[in-house]
Amino acid sequence: MKKLLPVCLFFLLLCSHVVKAQCPVNFSSVSLNWDNLDFLAQDPTYITLTKAQTQHFAFNKNRVTITHNYTISNAVGENALNTAETGSYGTGEDVQFIGNGIITISFQNAVQNVKFSLYDIDALQKVTVTAVNNASSIPVTTLAKVSGTLLTIAGSNTNSASATAGAGYIANNISDGTVNVTIDGPVTTITLTITNSTIVQTGNGNNKTTLEDGSFWLSDISACTNATPFPTGYYAVSKPFTGQPGYVLAAIDDSIIIVDPSNGKARFLFRDPTGNNINSVGYDPYNKFLYYTYSLTGANKAVNPNDKSIQKYDVNTGLISTVISDVTTLGIPLYTSGVESGGAAFYDGAFYLGIEGVNGDESKIWRIDFDASFNPIFPARQVYAMVTDFHDWSDFVISNGILYDFNGKSTTTSTRYESIDHISLQTGATLASFPFATLNFIPRQASVDWTEKLFNVGTALSASTGTIVPYANGAITAAQQYTITKGTATPTGSWGDAGEAFRPKADFGDAPSSFDPDPMAPAMHELDINLRLGNTVDIEWNKPDLPGLNADLDGDDEDGLTFVRIMNMRSGAYQTDVNVYNNTGAAATVAAWVDFNGDGVFQSNEGITKSVASSASMQSVSLYWTGILANLPDNSRTYLRIRITSASNNMTTSNPTGYFSNGEVEDYYLLVNATPLDVTLKDFSAKKVTDNKITLAWNIVDEKAQTFYELQKSVDGINWKNLFERSASQDNSSIHYTYDDLNTIQAHVYYRLRLSAPNKNDAYSNVQKIMYNSSNYLTVSPNPASMLCKIKINSMVQETAHIYLLDVGGATVFQKTVTLLKGANSILLPAQDFQAGVYTLRVLTASANETKRVSIQKK
Repeated sequence: MKKLLPVCLFFLLLCSHVVKAQCPVNFSSVSLNWDNLDFLAQDPTYITLTKAQTQHFAFNKNRVTITHNYTISNAVGENALNTAETGSYGTGEDVQFIGNGIITISFQNAVQNVKFSLYDIDALQKVTVTAVNNASSIPVTTLAKVSGTLLTIAGSNTNSASATAGAGYIANNISDGTVNVTIDGPVTTITLTITNSTIVQTGNGNNKTTLEDGSFWLSDISACTNATPFPTGYYAVSKPFTGQPGYVLAAIDDSIIIVDPSNGKARFLFRDPTGNNINSVGYDPYNKFLYYTYSLTGANKAVNPNDKSIQKYDVNTGLISTVISDVTTLGIPLYTSGVESGGAAFYDGAFYLGIEGVNGDESKIWRIDFDASFNPIFPARQVYAMVTDFHDWSDFVISNGILYDFNGKSTTTSTRYESIDHISLQTGATLASFPFATLNFIPRQASVDWTEKLFNVGTALSASTGTIVPYANGAITAAQQYTITKGTATPTGSWGDAGEAFRPKADFGDAPSSFDPDPMAPAMHELDINLRLGNTVDIEWNKPDLPGLNADLDGDDEDGLTFVRIMNMRSGAYQTDVNVYNNTGAAATVAAWVDFNGDGVFQSNEGITKSVASSASMQSVSLYWTGILANLPDNSRTYLRIRITSASNNMTTSNPTGYFSNGEVEDYYLLVNATPLDVTLKDFSAKKVTDNKITLAWNIVDEKAQTFYELQKSVDGINWKNLFERSASQDNSSIHYTYDDLNTIQAHVYYRLRLSAPNKNDAYSNVQKIMYNSSNYLTVSPNPASMLCKIKINSMVQETAHIYLLDVGGATVFQKTVTLLKGANSILLPAQDFQAGVYTLRVLTASANETKRVSIQKK
């Protein structure tokens, strides 16, 4: 049962400034600031009465919902018509209502020490305040008139407090009709009931003048919340590896590019040909989703008011989808531009979408949150609003809890309205404002890098080159402005919104960590489809770090070597042939290292290099080491690393680790043997035909009759079992073999081929990995959760699992190590111990690396 909060009388001294909530330890003050918000009034074209009577606003990470029963003519909206704010809790614009009605202010999560004011209570009007909390604590509600004798305060320490005006009328600049409201809380709902409103007029007949029509105003609202503060350094998760550029995102025409702010060099990320242009870009760096809208999809590339959808590009999978087809279902009103030609940003786990207003309907920014399945949550929350007469978004960006509004409004005359405002997400206040006259540049698209540095990106012209330049405190650093280039070209087109910091996937070496001792400087290459080893490149977010896995077991891309030749230490030499593809139009360098002394480090004297000319065809490059002095024992293993990059990157044998802007790295382990086999394995492959069928195939050159083949299978890349055996079919011939594995697997499975012959040591093929649909591997129930929830893991083997729960900032809030049994496993997660919000659950084992979105709610 809800409990009504008692109300007591409290007299305040006069003051001339806005009073903020005084907050206890571990609480912070939050405000609803009407100067930078739009309280929706009914608009027959765009705003229904229902939407006007229920409105949602961001309140830090909390949500405030204001409902009322006022009609179109009596819910006027925010304005600065009342100026009786001396000694009150508000300043600037306030929300005007007319006459009798009920207003309810609801907080999604309980807050404390709520403060707001009501203005122009006169002419017998009465306001009654009640407060309700879902918890058992008893707050105290206090009402205090600011000045004069017009108001009578009643209801001290009861569950209802009221302010009643005498018969007198006061002007809108007189504070005698002002009452301050304080509710200690915790509180979730405040109700204002306005009664006995009267109309005061003077004059007779047609000469009557209305002095008072029952109007009153609601001020800014402040309170204390224990919600997690807005994070600083949110984009640090995109910190580049040593030597890698700190990219930011930008849109041009129907494509997204990544731009290096230090020189303007850009790379292509993806293209969405569905719409004419991409706009309103926001990137989630933790889940690797890029949200955006289309722009200029109307006739003759005009804005389309019927475009209501938000798109999502999943950088993990490369898939494009519509995350929501109609944003109005989230409570977001649209105007003549639909979702087009606005702005966007992604910050603190939410997508902030800017919608262009029209005429009296302001341009607004809405915060869209997501559930555990990454679906948008109703309702969206209004964060910021600006009158359209002087505002037209170029873009906006959020950094360290501050919203930077890049206003590109201009007219057909020489007078321009370009400006930039800095807005606090915590208080809604304008921290700084830079009008056009003070700027040394024209605001365009806005981006932020991993260090929280801001940039002005793009151009105003529809078919021009773009630039990128650092921005801070109303100015750009012109000396650091660069033209955006892509390869040898300078792209031109329609520059849409820029986006946040981005660290792209890359190809990493898979050898044990001793070969890449600096975790921020492993062997890695950014993707270039024209420069690679073999036919495929496996790109990832980080160097594989699955416990116990040996080299070449992580990905499918170790295909530069068709067959890893056995190393005969007695010969003092080693030779292998690697397939390389260099179609860049310039020379490339291949470098390779063998850990001859087995010390777990690739050293420069263990490496060789070869130059490779550009060609449209795959080339075979012979790698040959001589003068090998090490003497590893027979049947032991060592490691081989091969890298390729453009010759202009100056790779030498001193670079077994580190970053290169293109190319690939592949790692293999080598079997050390005295007597290699006579047969040649041309290739070995594994292909998933269905979830229940894997086809394995291998080709042999110069087969010998006494050769024996054994297919081996592993679920962890360490322990192998025999899957299929057979003897050679013919002598001195080339032959093709296949075998179908019909077992269903839930996570990862590995295959290799063992070759043996009489009086010879065994040889092994390269390892092939198949990844299955892992949707049934990891589940969480219930989800959303408020108390204990159950993590269920279906494991194929008995192994150790490391379980992590990460908040939206990437911080680990829960960690546990368990031993999984083969089959179903259950682990309890104490959801009640964590703040409400959306978290990422990660399960890391030797055979799996799975994540799941978990939503925690408070009852």
